[in-house]
Amino acid sequence: SILGHPVDMDPVMAFAKKHNIRVIEDVAQSCGIQYKGQYAGTVGDVGVYSFQMNKILTAGEGGAVVTRDPKIFERAVRYHDQGVFRDKARYGIDSPEETGAIVGQNYRMSELAGAVLVEQWRKLDGMVAAMRKHAGAVKKAVAEKLPSIQFRGVVDEAGDIGSHV
Repeated sequence: SILGHPVDMDPVMAFAKKHNIRVIEDVAQSCGIQYKGQYAGTVGDVGVYSFQMNKILTAGEGGAVVTRDPKIFERAVRYHDQGVFRDKARYGIDSPEETGAIVGQNYRMSELAGAVLVEQWRKLDGMVAAMRKHAGAVKKAVAEKLPSIQFRGVVDEAGDIGSHV
């Protein structure tokens, strides 16, 4: 997904399934969009989000990874936190530290950025609704005044948030 616009995920997922390939959705510029009623970033195996200062939802810096696969989840947790999984019980995961140990980085979000993000997250639905409303008004005005102008194709009008019309 790019610039608040969903990707046509059906052919992507069909290709990935046919060739046994994992799908990582980059939703850095599109937090809050949907594809056929499902939030972008949750269609594939992994979704990655950015909360850097010029993204739709911002905490100043930071990001998130989402997945339904417990093995990918544990690996992501370990990689972002120096190879350690500090709070396995919270997620119902029981694996010894020695098993599958990996070298990790220090990509932990600060508590301050996390607190900002929690408050920003509460605003997401209103922000998306406002972007859709304004994008609709722009498209309508352009269609009336400049009928020869065409906008890019949209694979899911209801899921597109119009953040970059």
